[in-house]
Amino acid sequence: MTISDTKITNNTVDEGNGGGLAIFTSLNTFALVIKDSYIESNSASKGGGAYFEFQKTPVSPPYLSYLYNTSIQYNSADTLGGGIFYQGY
Repeated sequence: MTISDTKITNNTVDEGNGGGLAIFTSLNTFALVIKDSYIESNSASKGGGAYFEFQKTPVSPPYLSYLYNTSIQYNSADTLGGGIFYQGY
């Protein structure tokens, strides 16, 4: 999945994760690229700006995430990951 030239701003999740962006997957392989984008001023319980959860048992890499020329700022979370929360298991 590629996200390019995108502004993700001023979003709020009152009860949940990923104020600006939430990605959940249990695929055997998954690649995420975010480039030339802004993730700013979002809020949630976890992962105010972005929440990534990769589920696969047993873990079978690759789960790849790349950020290029991307601003992640002014995001907030109630518990974990003001800018980014990343979980893989």
